[in-house]
Amino acid sequence: MAIFGSGTPVSKIVGEGFPIYAGSFLRVLIGFIVLIPFLIAERKLIYHVSKKSWLLLGVISLVGVVLFSVFMLEGMKRVSGVAGSIVMSTTPAVTALGAFIFYKESFGIKKILALILAFAGVLIINLSHGMDNSGVSTGTLILGSAMIFGAVIGEVCFTLIGKKITEDLSPVLITGITCGMSIIMFLPMAFYELVSLNYTSISISSIIAMLWWGAGTMALGTIVWYSGIQEAKAGQAAIFMAVMPISALALSYLLLGEAFKWVHAFGFGIVLVSIFLATHKKRRST
Repeated sequence: MAIFGSGTPVSKIVGEGFPIYAGSFLRVLIGFIVLIPFLIAERKLIYHVSKKSWLLLGVISLVGVVLFSVFMLEGMKRVSGVAGSIVMSTTPAVTALGAFIFYKESFGIKKILALILAFAGVLIINLSHGMDNSGVSTGTLILGSAMIFGAVIGEVCFTLIGKKITEDLSPVLITGITCGMSIIMFLPMAFYELVSLNYTSISISSIIAMLWWGAGTMALGTIVWYSGIQEAKAGQAAIFMAVMPISALALSYLLLGEAFKWVHAFGFGIVLVSIFLATHKKRRST
């Protein structure tokens, strides 16, 4: 989730140098290239993927990768890194709700408290900073925020459907196949932008951001995340999602020049407590 969180400020930098569809296409292409050696090692397993799994992989590719990338880039073009982090802070709550609806996971007192603390900690961190959108109209801010919430929905589907599919496939195989499918989905829309793009005008920072957005958040982040949810319940994963907007905000300080406020340390502590409550199990006496 810390790796995924870096995608919020990084996507803003990518959006400054690349068109929407070309940037999204290059992201999944870079991720796929990084994964090629691992996919070759597991190539025989591809023949055993069921029709149901192929369908779920297609949904993950469309909603969790394609729409997520487009909504994130479009949204971050309209709002600041802090505003994007605030909207992304709803991800744990939306995911926990999805886990309750689709996985019928029960909500004990400890899990409810953990979820409340995670959400509260993220809100403290983000709202204490404020939404600094000087020069941005209310309509633009609302539209941008709505697009980022669309990315939140994509992230939730990415996790909940991915949780189901990790029962049959390895994280590397899931990531590689979704990257490959996403390349095909993006290509028709990205072709014109790639042909007409003035590559000499792209800054070094945008290129570096693109490389990380593809190799880091798409390839490495997805493998690590699916490896985690393979062993955890969807409700537990929802709590850990609170780390994503914290990472996004922290990197907004570093990459986008936003100022740190000490009150955020309190929010970090609350989120850490929530993660402990969500994952700690009391030892039973023999």
